[in-house]
Amino acid sequence: MKVIYNRIIPFKGFKSINLFGLLFVREECVMFDVDYNHEAIHTAQMKEML
Repeated sequence: MKVIYNRIIPFKGFKSINLFGLLFVREECVMFDVDYNHEAIHTAQMKEML
């Protein structure tokens, strides 16, 4: 899972969004291990469904 810090994606009000294994994180947000684990689970679910 590749993490990309960005101002545009996701929109304000969201901390991060996982799109096809790419994790887009707002620049001002702090990601913790729990958050990375949560998104890694979503990535694994996406791979399983395809």
